[in-house]
Order: sequence, then structure tokens, then C-alpha cells
Amino acid sequence: MASLADVAQLAGVSKSTVSRVLNNKGYLSLETREKVYHAVKTLNYRTDEAALSRLGTQFNTIGLLVPDICYPHFSSIALCVENELSKRGYRMLLCNTLNSARLGIDNLEVFQHGPIDGLILCDRTVTDEEMESLHQPIVSIDRYAHTGISTVSSDHPVSGEMAARLLVECGCKNVLQTVGTGSQGSPWNERHAVFEQTLQAHGVQCHTHFRDVLRISDIAFNRQLIRKQLLAFPDIDGYFGNDISCIAAIEEARSLGKRIPDDFQVISCDGTYLSEIFSPQITTIRQPVERIAAWAVDTICKLIEDPTIGSCDVQLKASLIERETTRRR
Repeated sequence: MASLADVAQLAGVSKSTVSRVLNNKGYLSLETREKVYHAVKTLNYRTDEAALSRLGTQFNTIGLLVPDICYPHFSSIALCVENELSKRGYRMLLCNTLNSARLGIDNLEVFQHGPIDGLILCDRTVTDEEMESLHQPIVSIDRYAHTGISTVSSDHPVSGEMAARLLVECGCKNVLQTVGTGSQGSPWNERHAVFEQTLQAHGVQCHTHFRDVLRISDIAFNRQLIRKQLLAFPDIDGYFGNDISCIAAIEEARSLGKRIPDDFQVISCDGTYLSEIFSPQITTIRQPVERIAAWAVDTICKLIEDPTIGSCDVQLKASLIERETTRRR
């Protein structure tokens, strides 16, 4: 069944223009009206008065869907997205899925029927089929999306290689990394895969341990998990993970008598404020959240104005910030 978006795409106009034509509101050229009528007839489109009423108005509001607002990386993205939207006269409607597929579906229903003009998606629980059910413009952050949806992410393979090469240059021989279970099939999984491959190419052993993504913000859980690994592999002298797990790794390494960075070196892959305020300050691969947010907002605003714009995938390079948890040799 054809949607309003299908009519707009075939006619080469925006959804709000289609709504105005079908509701006979405002001045529109004869050429534009004929394009819309032709598209309606070609697609055998049946109007939905409720949808037309809603889509005929611009709400100046963009939805943002994140998995865990308590996790500093996602709260940073939310803050940057809201800041970029405010520069353009938009408000942000934030929804949190708590990494739950059910909550993800519930939130999508809110977005589908709520007063928003577009959606920025930063959550892995939403399926391609569920995205296709939405009629608003969509931009995806840091997750694979089906063809037709623009995506922006950090250049994760380069980030993984930078982290691995630094640990090699720091003399590490036995490295542990922890990865969320939700990383499989996600762009950031490439970071950890390249990290392991780069270490192995330099003769460094890498232990990759998967942990429950639902406990990503739980420091006590991360400490317990990492302690088990450090006890099982006492020769581990390097660690790679997110900011929270790096704090847990440092605390557990210290409790086992390891000195930072003499005996145990650490690199985080987020670069949030946690890596800077913790002592010792953590060497990090800082994700370009400001540029990611700016690109996502710029793209969603362009799609609202012209839904016929083609999709694209963009990767932005992260930056290495060397601090107190590594030492080159």
C-alpha cells in the first residue's frame, strides 16, 4: 500500500506539499498540483485524513532514540544533537529504550503518531522493518541501517588500529578487551575486530571477552567481570574498552598490585568526560560526537525540506589523546 512518502517521492516534492495539495490549502502552482495528482493516481494512493492533518504541519521537533541515556557516550550525543537542533530552531524529543526491543517498539509508536518532523536513530534494537513503517525522515547514528537511510558513525576500524598500535609501541604483550554482546553486526564491532587483528599481526596475544550490553553502565558488574579475567590471565598487561570498563579495569588491576602504567596500560574507546576526570587520566580514542551530531542534524533538516535527497554513509575519524595510563617505550 502506497504511503504519503511514496507520493511525495514520485512527485518530487515534500510530504507537507502533498498534504497541502490534497487538502487544498495555500497557494501552489498548477504544475506542482498536477505532479501530485499524477503520483496519487499512479500509486493508487488512498488518503488518510488523520495523517494528512498531522503531516501538513511542521512541528519543529526532531525525535532522538538512544539505548541508555545514563551511559556517558549516549548522553554526550544527546546533548550535542540538542545543541545543533536549537541552532536551527528545532526542539528535541528524547526517548530511551534501555536496550529493550519492546521499549524500542513503544517509542517508535510514539514517534510515528507524535508531533515530530524527523527521527535521529541511535539504537540497535530497531529493525529494518520497523524503520520502514515510519513515514518521517530518518538519519541513523552508529548503526547499520537498510538501504535508503543515511548513516553517520565514527571510523571504527581506524580507531581499533590506532589503539592497538599504541599498545604495541608501549610494549604490551598480553592484552584484554571487553566488547558488548550487542556489538555483533554493529559498526563498532569492526573497531574491536581490527584491534585484535592488529595486535596479532604484531605478535601480541589478545583476549576478547563479551559482556552483557545491558550492564554497560554498571561499574560493579564490570569490575567483577574484569577481575575474573585478570585472575585467569595474570600476565595481562594492557586493556581496551569503553570509559566505564576502563575505570573498572584500573581499579581491579590496582587491587591486584599492578602499577599504572608500568605494569598495566589502558586505552578507552569513548573519550567522554570520565576519561579526563578519573585519576589517572585515561588515554583514549575520542569519538567525534560533536561532528557526528552536527552531520546528523544537518542531514535530517535537509531531508525535511527535500525528502528526495539521496542517502549516504559517512565515517568520521576519531582522535587519539595520550594521557597517564599509557607510556611509550
